[in-house]
Amino acid sequence: MIPWLIVLWLSHSAGASAVGQFSYILAVLSPICILLASPSRNFMLSKSEHDINHIASLRFILIALGIIFAFIYGSYEEQLAFVLAIYLFKVTELLFDLPIATAIKSAKSKSLFFITVGKWASIILAAICAYFTRDIVAAMLVLALCFVVFGSGIEIRNLLLASPQHLWRLLKSTMPLSMSALTFSVYFNIPRYIMGEEEVLLSVFTVSSFLVAGTLVVVNTMVQARLHKLREAFENKDKSEFIHHFKWCISIALGLFALLQVGHVDWFHEIFWALHNDIHLTEGDLSYIYTWVLLLSVGPILFSVANYLYMASGKHKLLLFFTAFNTVVLYTLGTIFYVQYGFVALMWLILFSAMLQFVVGFMSFSFKKVE
Repeated sequence: MIPWLIVLWLSHSAGASAVGQFSYILAVLSPICILLASPSRNFMLSKSEHDINHIASLRFILIALGIIFAFIYGSYEEQLAFVLAIYLFKVTELLFDLPIATAIKSAKSKSLFFITVGKWASIILAAICAYFTRDIVAAMLVLALCFVVFGSGIEIRNLLLASPQHLWRLLKSTMPLSMSALTFSVYFNIPRYIMGEEEVLLSVFTVSSFLVAGTLVVVNTMVQARLHKLREAFENKDKSEFIHHFKWCISIALGLFALLQVGHVDWFHEIFWALHNDIHLTEGDLSYIYTWVLLLSVGPILFSVANYLYMASGKHKLLLFFTAFNTVVLYTLGTIFYVQYGFVALMWLILFSAMLQFVVGFMSFSFKKVE
């Protein structure tokens, strides 16, 4: 929701080029923020025990270290305040992993509800700030502050309880999965890296991708809610229980993909782009980008679901290795395909790459016999 609201603001206040610039900066910062969100929510859900205070301590230390990278990158882009604000709202948003994972594992639906209320309260406060100040940087800083208050899920005084040695061991144990999460982010942002200099084209792709991103959030949230059950079934060698939960995850993913295709209906298409100031018409009609992003979104959706197979079976290193390999190959071939054949060829290549990730993930689990 938050990047989308920022894009809505920029599309009306600054135009398509500003949307493209924001999208590219966010694409550079997102993998770093995700790496710094260690231990990740998926790590907490796929492990039987964790200490919330130790995890929070490590998170805040890594956030502080990340400011150095954001400062250097912001200076390079000559947009220091803008880049720092984007970094801070993005990295602090991930603090919500802590209370969310705790609530999911303890099956406390009321806690999840109040966490959601806290996040929406943060967004509303930032929106009010943007309305009165007309300053998107100030609004993002308000978001970051609210996320620290509502999202950490711990008392600040408890952050000092963990020893440096314990935090270092925790970081080492979580790094394979955190590196995988970074690789996921790089993977999903490859089209933005390739189209980086074509700001208008990138802006249309970014807006089109928000529908897919929203679908992925729902898919990931629902699959994460089953991740600990998948893990338990695997550890207990209960094949029928594992397959039951996996089929449920696949059904949800394919059902939401089918629902996403409503975006092709004329009235939805017109309203959607009107909300974004019709920036798809900035340089001719670029609606074809929107059409192909929706049609081929099954690839990223299955890519995301497949990765939970690796996590549920504890194959974090295999996940990191294959995703990194897939990412390098996709970026290399994607650049060639985009230059030679254009945007649509790049989208088909992404679909093929995502399906490969899914097939390998499924086969790697199948080789592990579960009685």
